[in-house]
Amino acid sequence: MSDSPKARADGRSSKPGEGSSGGRWGRHGPGRSEGTVKGTLDVCGQVRALRWADGVSGVLSGTLEGLYEGFRLGDDEGDRSAFELELANGSLAVELDVLQVGGVGLPARPGEHPFSGPEDPIGVLMAAGESADTEGRAPWAPQGQAGIIAALTVLPEASSGIFAGARGVVEVVVPNYREGGSMVVYTDAGRLWMDYLQRGDGSGLQLDLWVDNLRSTGLWRGADGKLRMALELHPPNVALGTYEGTVTCVPCGRHVASV
Repeated sequence: MSDSPKARADGRSSKPGEGSSGGRWGRHGPGRSEGTVKGTLDVCGQVRALRWADGVSGVLSGTLEGLYEGFRLGDDEGDRSAFELELANGSLAVELDVLQVGGVGLPARPGEHPFSGPEDPIGVLMAAGESADTEGRAPWAPQGQAGIIAALTVLPEASSGIFAGARGVVEVVVPNYREGGSMVVYTDAGRLWMDYLQRGDGSGLQLDLWVDNLRSTGLWRGADGKLRMALELHPPNVALGTYEGTVTCVPCGRHVASV
């Protein structure tokens, strides 16, 4: 996938700073005067997004404005991780595989950002409608607290000592599982990268986000901050909600760059 949104269908660029889909702040950031600026920004606003099997595409409005993309972690390796238990007279190698996560049953991410065109993709999808199941739970909602299943598989060839050749699989319910990922917001002032952890409650998503000051660019290079998102889910893959938090810009006068 391209590192930035593609051109709008109406011919206008969707690259931040060159069209209405870019960020609210101008090229010098909020309240920047000549010289070096340092300050803490209170940010809040609205979120409109579409969820995919590997993440999300959306648009922010409010203090932060711009298109954004979110990416789930673990997609390349299927949410698997291996580790070794050192025990008496040998070691037991185990692979952890998360079997149910928020992307199950969702469509693949399209090649072009859905909000970069002139039409509202959410309006089209929500007009189609989709009902909940017989228990009143929407089939497109994430699993609740008891819904995340993980499997621990013993790796016989990697185990040693008396555990060499051991085999077995154990499935466990993980009530407090939180899915990790990263997202980038394309603002006029630069690309704001954030890492996140999200948790589903059966009808919505709660996200905690932390600014990645190394990958961020422009005004956000070297910045720090924490945000929270609260999203309500609608059929078939729509997420609507709010965000709030603070972002601290370390001396950023020299960091404002073209993106």
